[in-house]
Amino acid sequence: MPALGMAQETGKVIRWLQADGARVTKGEPLLEVETDKVTVEIEAPADGTLAGIRAADGDEVPVGEAIAVVVVEGETYDPADMEKPPTAEVAAAGPRASAASTGSSQETDDRSTRRRPRVLA
Repeated sequence: MPALGMAQETGKVIRWLQADGARVTKGEPLLEVETDKVTVEIEAPADGTLAGIRAADGDEVPVGEAIAVVVVEGETYDPADMEKPPTAEVAAAGPRASAASTGSSQETDDRSTRRRPRVLA
């Protein structure tokens, strides 16, 4: 869940605008999120496939918790990737801004040298 304000602790998924497995383009709205002050659309951080949606419509989710990933060509998606804490390179999304990404698409984990997808957090 991206942080949309400095004091925000949670966000509510109002509705997903794209389905799990849908092809998305960078900047395309993925979902609507509501905070205590605003409702905003969160955009795709890259061209790819939306995968691993973990928050349903109506769910209240803590800021920083992974809610989905965008898998770009050449990346591998493993649901276990979403269980790991975000790296220091993760940036919070702002209103009508790109959702958080895991940083470099070349980032690796301790299990392999595969490319990791962008986590929406």
